[in-house]
Amino acid sequence: MSPQPFSVSFVRPHPFGTVAAVALPSGTEPVDDSVVQRLAPGEQALARSLRGRRQIEFTGGRLAYRALRPDGPALLTGTRGEPACPAGLMVSLTHKTELAVALVTDASLGAVGIDLEGDGRARLGIAERVLRPEELAEVNALPEAERWPAVLLRFAIKEATYKAINGRLQRFVGFHEAAVTLIPMLGVTLFPKPGEPELRLECHWEQLGLQVLASVRARP
Repeated sequence: MSPQPFSVSFVRPHPFGTVAAVALPSGTEPVDDSVVQRLAPGEQALARSLRGRRQIEFTGGRLAYRALRPDGPALLTGTRGEPACPAGLMVSLTHKTELAVALVTDASLGAVGIDLEGDGRARLGIAERVLRPEELAEVNALPEAERWPAVLLRFAIKEATYKAINGRLQRFVGFHEAAVTLIPMLGVTLFPKPGEPELRLECHWEQLGLQVLASVRARP
């Protein structure tokens, strides 16, 4: 049986904080106002200003945040489209088709990013756009059945990396500015531009059905 739209799918501890997921409906029908009213007043106003999937995804992401911080301050939107984290908190959101996910942690523990990717289709055509030359060489050396999972995981980790460092660097970060290693240990390295702070990145991932949920924590 499919979960009810906008119901909480799970809430659980995470290596970088706590994580919650909310089921999303298919289609583009407006979100019922009884669902919107479950948000904080500032979030409600933003939700009502949106349409289609954007409204659905925004509402689901904020409900996932509310599953972790029921009485927390409103999670509004920053100038770059990112969650405008309340004082003392770091929040990252992601959504994909049927699920919205929130990762919340104390700001003193570092900045976090989370990303959900995958729909069961192998799209190896994105490999050259997403991977650095050395990463692409590693993927091409794998047995064919292992190539797409290796690309998908790197893609999700790089997206999570951008979300984690967006607030610190305040600029677009391209896929080739980060390198992900899978063997012998999972890790991600950022290549900062001159004058930018060096950041220590940690990453974590898990399989959710056909999807990959990746997260990154960035600390000085």
